Formats: sequence, structure tokens, C-alpha cells
Amino acid sequence: MFTPEELVSLKVMKQHLRVNHDEEDELVLLYASSALEWCLWYCDNPNIKTVGDVSARFKSAMLLVLGDLFEHREQNTEINLYHNSTAEDLLWADRDWRDNRSEGAVNGTTTTYP
Repeated sequence: MFTPEELVSLKVMKQHLRVNHDEEDELVLLYASSALEWCLWYCDNPNIKTVGDVSARFKSAMLLVLGDLFEHREQNTEINLYHNSTAEDLLWADRDWRDNRSEGAVNGTTTTYP
């Protein structure tokens, strides 16, 4: 598989987050890994195997999820947080609509991404 930094540079991630220092680089990369995993889970597309298989939409969605994870890292807030439908909208075209899942799928779902 691939890492978030192979899709989007740390510099671009930090620009998206408006982070101008290096103190939180490890945290940014941790959240970026989670964002990438979520995007891959959401798409559930076994055809996404290499960096070359990833669309610009997918990268943008990963950045949006990263932003949500970074900005709203605390469980309790005084504001209402809403589901980020833009990330899902961007990933919609990259989903596996043909049900082309890898072997080992049970009842049409997979538990791990190959």
C-alpha cells in the first residue's frame, strides 16, 4: 500500500491545516494516516492499490478528513459539529460500485483493505 505523504506532501497537509511550524508534524502525519485509512475504507475499492490509482478527488477528500480530525481532535466542543459530506461527495466516484471486492469478502463486505 502507500502512505499519506506519498499522496500529498507534508508541506501541503500543513498548508491545508494552516500550520506554520514543525512541532505538530508527528500529529499531522498520525491524523493523515487515519484520514487515508478512512478514505480507503469508504471507497472499499480493491482497484486502488498504488499512488497512481488515486484521483485528485480522493486526495482532496483525504485533506478534508485530515482537517476535521486535526481541528476537532477533542471529543467535547461548545459548537455543533456536522458530518463532512463534501469528503464523501468527492469519494463517491472512487467507490467500488461493481462490487469488485477482493477474495475473502463476507456478505458483500470486507473487513480489511488489501
